[in-house]
Amino acid sequence: NEGTYDMVDLYSLVDGLNQYTTDEAKEVLDLIDEAVVYNWSSSTSFHGLSVYFPYRGSKTIKSKFINTYKKLDSYKNYSDFISDFNKKNSSNSASSFANFSNKSEVKISNNKEFSLKLTDDQVKDYGTSIYLLFSKNEDGLYRPVYSSDNATLENGVLKTHIDNNLIKAIDKSDGTEDFITLVERQKDGKKVLLATAALQYIPGKDEPLSNLKLTPTTVYFDFKGEVPYVTSYVSIGDEGAAGSILDPNDYHYIDYLTTGYKVTDDKGNYTNNWENNGIITGYEFKFADIEYKKATISDKEDYYCVFKIQDIYGNLYYSDFMSLK
Repeated sequence: NEGTYDMVDLYSLVDGLNQYTTDEAKEVLDLIDEAVVYNWSSSTSFHGLSVYFPYRGSKTIKSKFINTYKKLDSYKNYSDFISDFNKKNSSNSASSFANFSNKSEVKISNNKEFSLKLTDDQVKDYGTSIYLLFSKNEDGLYRPVYSSDNATLENGVLKTHIDNNLIKAIDKSDGTEDFITLVERQKDGKKVLLATAALQYIPGKDEPLSNLKLTPTTVYFDFKGEVPYVTSYVSIGDEGAAGSILDPNDYHYIDYLTTGYKVTDDKGNYTNNWENNGIITGYEFKFADIEYKKATISDKEDYYCVFKIQDIYGNLYYSDFMSLK
């Protein structure tokens, strides 16, 4: 039933977009005609190929279909298209997460397991989520040390677990160490660990200053047993696109980038627009002096966690910050 599952005729959908992109639309329409070798219908509106498009189905159906497309890397453009349409086709007030941040409470068990109870309406509106683990610095800023999308929704409860994949970078020259802001994401069914950095090449005294290189980079990690190691350095291109594989031997330094956030206002009250109040800093290491070790949460430091939820309309919401102590 097309009305129930929002399966629409592909030809009709493209034809309806014809006014925005005439040449490309005509090319697609011609390809559909060529691809369909047999089609029978009592309606002239059906042309033999259907595609999912979220315009009339229930919230539950929209959530399932949109989340399915988001998991398919090869369909990213269409996933973004239907997500944007769904967001524009639905008002923020329609979401049951509208007053989420000041009513949510994250429960913590053994400093490793986080859970968040959702209402029945929120379960229907739920799209995707990540959680973030923060350390509180002496300057009062909250710095993310880990972010993951491994949260699961079961029986109305959003759950996640820290697998102790935290990584610290160590400067062998003086023994100082610090957390790398590590991001865990699922891609093609596999876990990917990455961090953002800047690689530097400093010209020698006999070289022109124009040889200076500063390359924004995504650093990919894996573990051999308990020991983390870098699998690759990939330059960050325009608009965040992946660039080329980099050779660390072509650089002298690596700066691991992180952001400190002001989570409370001047009166100490929690504010849910904290992501707009970030200060970017870097931790510089010589390639010759850096090594890595697996790290765990220390009882001597202050840590906090928060869920960041995207509903099926594309809107973002945050739970309250909760201390791990």
